[in-house]
Amino acid sequence: MHVCIAFCKNNKTIVNYSQKTLDKRFSFHYYNKIMKNHMIDHKKSILNSEDEVKLYAKEFLEPPPFLNVLFGRIHAVYQPRSTEKIREIFTFLHERNLGVLPRGAATYGMGGITPLKESVLVDLTHLDRIIGFDEGTHTVTCEGGTRWWNLKRYLNGFGYDLCTYPTSLFSTVGGWLSTGGYGINSFRYGHISRLVESIEVITPSGSVLLNNSDQRFKYFIGTEGQNGIISKATLKVRQLGHSKAFLFLFNTASRAMEFLGTLFHAEDIAPVHIAYYDRASLSHKNPSTNGDGMSFPALDGVLVVLDDDASEHALKRLGEVMEAVSAHPALSAYLWNERYFPFSVKRTHPYILGSEVIIPVENLSMYLERVKRFSKEYGIELSTEAVCISREQAVVFALFPSENSSIVRIMHLFISSALTELALGCGAVPYGMGTWNLPLRKKVFTRAEFMQYRDFKKRIDPDNILNAGKSLSGGSVLSTFLRGAHAFSGSVFFHNYVVKGFSRILSRKHTVASSDSVEPDSCANCSACTVVCPAYLVTGNELVTAKGKLMLMKRLREGEPVPKEIAESAFLCLHCALCEKVCQSKLKLNDTWDAFETVLQEKYARPDARIEAFIREAEAHPEYNKLLDSFQRRSRSCF
Repeated sequence: MHVCIAFCKNNKTIVNYSQKTLDKRFSFHYYNKIMKNHMIDHKKSILNSEDEVKLYAKEFLEPPPFLNVLFGRIHAVYQPRSTEKIREIFTFLHERNLGVLPRGAATYGMGGITPLKESVLVDLTHLDRIIGFDEGTHTVTCEGGTRWWNLKRYLNGFGYDLCTYPTSLFSTVGGWLSTGGYGINSFRYGHISRLVESIEVITPSGSVLLNNSDQRFKYFIGTEGQNGIISKATLKVRQLGHSKAFLFLFNTASRAMEFLGTLFHAEDIAPVHIAYYDRASLSHKNPSTNGDGMSFPALDGVLVVLDDDASEHALKRLGEVMEAVSAHPALSAYLWNERYFPFSVKRTHPYILGSEVIIPVENLSMYLERVKRFSKEYGIELSTEAVCISREQAVVFALFPSENSSIVRIMHLFISSALTELALGCGAVPYGMGTWNLPLRKKVFTRAEFMQYRDFKKRIDPDNILNAGKSLSGGSVLSTFLRGAHAFSGSVFFHNYVVKGFSRILSRKHTVASSDSVEPDSCANCSACTVVCPAYLVTGNELVTAKGKLMLMKRLREGEPVPKEIAESAFLCLHCALCEKVCQSKLKLNDTWDAFETVLQEKYARPDARIEAFIREAEAHPEYNKLLDSFQRRSRSCF
């Protein structure tokens, strides 16, 4: 079967082509012939409807519509099932002067798949084989599209576990190696790059297998898919152990920082994970604890996680000396489990903005004081968390709720930039570049480092087709615009009392969503629902998952047309509630599907034959039964 890449003509991004180019690019026969010659046309590998492209290109932070004129267009989504198909798509797109946007689970919040060149999105989540575990070397090898959650489950079956992993546990291995690297247990084990034995990378110039001592290794870790696609990785793992969490509460942030400083120098305490939560951050987690009759008090907290009994007595003694309030063990365990639900605040605050930086621990207290003052001046409900990645550094998240209205969002985007500028004044550096931090490239690279990385990209990707226009190539119109926006936010927002007053007025209009209803924009785009969805197992298309149905729900609410075939895909649901169990926003999804199907039935009619065929195929799928067994054995608190 030959499938044609049919470009999305309805995409609202403005792109200028000559009529000759348009005629050639949109010719069905032309593309059918080309794809036959290049052997990249097979069943379910090309997604090209407007709805599919929009969903797969959706990220945690969606830019204001007025910026669309500065973007390129994503023409289609390609889903390779092998590394050979990735090599072929490089050749195919290069000949058409189209870029390649590598996509894992799209959980990155910095605009990692925002197109700055005419591109095709390459969805790598179908390259998800776990190749094997080697007990002799304590390593596991998997393909780049493997989800961390699946890898963790696989290792647990052998009595082993991941050393460190992202809070977005359903993101992909290749995605996190390319974009992040710090997460759970990084205090003990450091950056993920320290735990990588080797990687296989597909580049426009060919394939390469690199171990961690190769001088080229660094050019593919943390560079956000600009030099190559990580198709395979071998990771160091550890024996499965028992983690126990302890939450210590303090009257002030400065007192919590004193506790951290003493803890860092305690030789008889060996934490695996340490995190600070201000009282606003803890209060956002309170709605989820009401069923237990407990809640977090209005205090700042430090969560310390141990994996050995020897440190427990010394840690408790330190808490007593520092006059900390020891939280109830159930609250400590609950907060530790919340690492799997980092965006649960979106259930009641659908629109979240903020800043994410790496800051010296010695400046953390100063930063927290400035952030608190900043929050009052601008009238925003700011909450702050800091994950200690070493005794010297912490990854800090400063988040605040926003609104869907254009004027509020634009104001808050400037405030978000101002927050980052505030952190930079405390010695911070951006945690990730993507698109939105392009103006801060000089904070991440020295001039010599940048020239070195740029020259390597020119050698490995001479035609600049991989994630073009980002930090290693630059020169885009959007980058210039963002530099001006950052300069404006840094100079105006810190000193202009009119702006501060206007922000306080706008913030008074902020509303809190009901925790009993589901707002489509509350979706964190975490892809957790994709991994456990029987409909996705059968179709391989994210439109049938919870995040896909929430997008369709939003479009129908806003009166946008939805094709009948696309709308009918929402009926492909077993109502197994697995999506609800793993939802990072903790949305009450199962009841939502009943109501949504009622609306769809009135508008489109119920496709009974299609539903019956789907149910038979889903229930016969071996992975579905494995998922059900897994969730029956594990409660939500320890999935």
